Amino acid sequence: MTSARQELLRTADTYRRKVAAIRADDTLSAKGKRQQLDQLYKETEPRAAELRRQMDRGQYQSRTALERKLFGLPAGATSSDAISYRDALDRVAAIKDPEQLGELMERAHASGDDMLLRAGFAHAYRQTRNPLASDLWGGLVAEYVEQNPAVGDTLAELEGGVVSRAQDLTDRMNMSIGKPPELDVPEAADEQAAA
Repeated sequence: MTSARQELLRTADTYRRKVAAIRADDTLSAKGKRQQLDQLYKETEPRAAELRRQMDRGQYQSRTALERKLFGLPAGATSSDAISYRDALDRVAAIKDPEQLGELMERAHASGDDMLLRAGFAHAYRQTRNPLASDLWGGLVAEYVEQNPAVGDTLAELEGGVVSRAQDLTDRMNMSIGKPPELDVPEAADEQAAA
């Protein structure tokens, strides 16, 4: 089964090739070209829009599942674990200094407080998403991953799915089904061009 992303790329590529072929067809009048372009656009755009929705929905669901696995309660957590984790999240949320969080995480590690340690990791990771934040936050994330190798695989999968804005824009341009500008020309312009 092909992914919505692959199908959308293929659909957009086929669409662009067909648009180019219609434009290059010297046997068609301007009106004939516009009619074929209109038909092609009306056939292709709804399918492309549905594929974009499927792709976006799939990316959101995948990212949410990975974030929940990394930063949510661990599998098999009890109700007391949930309370402990919520309290730990509240405790680390106020920390603005990576060194202070590092000290807290060291104490949590030494005392076996896995919930506080996990909450510290989640907070440090969120801080790394801020381009103006200190690199020390990333050090805390790396240290946690070193002590919890299974987390590293999930984190790598999450980060592999995180696309830069520039790359996302490029991908979306390659997947676009743009309306041909010829469709915005009034039919009267064809009649004047033919005369």
